[in-house]
Amino acid sequence: MAEALARAALPFLPEDGRGRIINVTSSAGLVGTLGQVDHSAAKAGIVGLTESLAANRPAGTSSSALSPRRPRPR
Repeated sequence: MAEALARAALPFLPEDGRGRIINVTSSAGLVGTLGQVDHSAAKAGIVGLTESLAANRPAGTSSSALSPRRPRPR
């Protein structure tokens, strides 16, 4: 679903450097959850999709993934 929406939105993004794609994920995609492997894998996929969009983005666009949890300090 997220990939289809991103593909549909790309032709309508402005070309003046203001185009943005923002995906929302959950902390499950970053740290995993007990007993919900499928949910964690799906949310990690959103992060991977966002990184791929950023690497292959058309000129003047950016992509970000938001998660409600702060990353653990290293």
